[in-house]
Amino acid sequence: MPINRHIRLATAILAAALIAASAPLFAQQAASQGADPWSGATPAARSAIEKANALMKAGQWKSAYAALDSYDARNADAYALALKTEICLQGFVRTQDHRAFSLADLRAGQKLADLRSDENDYQVFEFDPAAAAAILEAAGAVLPAVLLASLGDYYYEAQNLFSDQWILAEEETCALGIERYEAAAAGGVANAEQLMRRGELLIRFSRVEESEAVIRQSLALDPASPDGHFALALALAQSDKMAEAYSEIDTAVVSYKDAERRFNALIYGARIAAESDPRRSESYLVSAEAAFPNEPTPAIVRQLVAVQLGKADAAMAAADKALDLFPDSPYVVRTLLTNWIQVEDLGSAMGFLDRSIARFAGKDPSIGILGFYKALLMVQALGPTAFVEAKAVLDAAEASFKKVYAADNQAFEAIAQLRAQLAIAPVVDEAQGAASQAQGAASQAVPKP
Repeated sequence: MPINRHIRLATAILAAALIAASAPLFAQQAASQGADPWSGATPAARSAIEKANALMKAGQWKSAYAALDSYDARNADAYALALKTEICLQGFVRTQDHRAFSLADLRAGQKLADLRSDENDYQVFEFDPAAAAAILEAAGAVLPAVLLASLGDYYYEAQNLFSDQWILAEEETCALGIERYEAAAAGGVANAEQLMRRGELLIRFSRVEESEAVIRQSLALDPASPDGHFALALALAQSDKMAEAYSEIDTAVVSYKDAERRFNALIYGARIAAESDPRRSESYLVSAEAAFPNEPTPAIVRQLVAVQLGKADAAMAAADKALDLFPDSPYVVRTLLTNWIQVEDLGSAMGFLDRSIARFAGKDPSIGILGFYKALLMVQALGPTAFVEAKAVLDAAEASFKKVYAADNQAFEAIAQLRAQLAIAPVVDEAQGAASQAQGAASQAVPKP
């Protein structure tokens, strides 16, 4: 069964929260299982594992991996391989398709998030957990449950980070994650987080009854988990159990201490409540706006749900409000247009641009942003027959940008790319393809204020 992509955004939000909340595997498994999942490890392996786990707790990720590698550099020990996998998944500073990693030992006060975003060079080493496990299986080894659980984590995080850009198709990656998690659970290893992750992957395949059951198992282990309540809300909403879903969203919102995760739960609540409980949906959006007044997402979601419900006037009013709040944001304009285009409502998208250009006359760079996207949309949707008018619109947009941006601003690079396509005057199919390329470049090149 193919992946249900309609819930990709919500599950991605949850995935990010789960990864951020990850704790060392050794401690997690020991806390959640009656039997010791590491009991099959040899004394030498267990000694190396305990040393590495202590280093992980101290944020010494590179040293933790080195401690295991000095014991088993060939990845021949399944238990050491399990913890090596978790060290790389949780502690990486750089990753190359999760088949090569960079690690670091954190100094006092340092955070992994800061190292992941810096521009420093870190030593890269090759490590492919799935390939290493396949070698063990090919040699006749029966993988212990703790390694199966780590492989479930590996596939889960690969699909979350790389989606359909990984070495395997997203559907196959998710299926492998479920398979490994289920095998681990059958062997007695499944902590609250891994049960939740398995439940999320099951939702992607619309296996919602199984998902709900697994997530409830997760909450039985950790009843106070806001992520658990959010995950359960996803499953319940997919089963159209809306009253229960709202209750779980409300519990998550109240329980989250992290403002960003609470915001994400409010946005998801607004989206699922839009049709069956518009008043509740609006309440969620108002709460999100109050908590994050400089965040455009609530205003955009308000327009999105109106578009999806076929409420043309409400959608236009919501789009106007979003643009009034964020008049110089290319992201806001682009996303509002996309919401209409996805339901093939080109007329509303063009109407919004024309009305907004009139409303913001003389206000730069707003006019430039609106004009650029009008020209782009004309080229993409209407083809060569609109090239002459699109060129005039683009000229006006460029003139607006010149009043407020320096000559080296990336806005002019985006305009040059689109102007080059206008100069070619190709056949319709070629024009649309070229415009799509220009749109991709423009989405990155048009600057934010």
